[in-house]
Amino acid sequence: MPAKDRPQRSATAKGIKKNKTTLVVGLDFGTTFSGVAYALSTNPEKISIVSR
Repeated sequence: MPAKDRPQRSATAKGIKKNKTTLVVGLDFGTTFSGVAYALSTNPEKISIVSR
């Protein structure tokens, strides 16, 4: 079935508004140190670094 003919699917439960916020996660796998950080598209200047 062509994509244009497929029914739209959503992971949103009925009665719950969809949120347009995107979560961006950065992973760094190093040989000595590794790290992870994340930011939300609603405030991309605030980058949170996970230190533990």
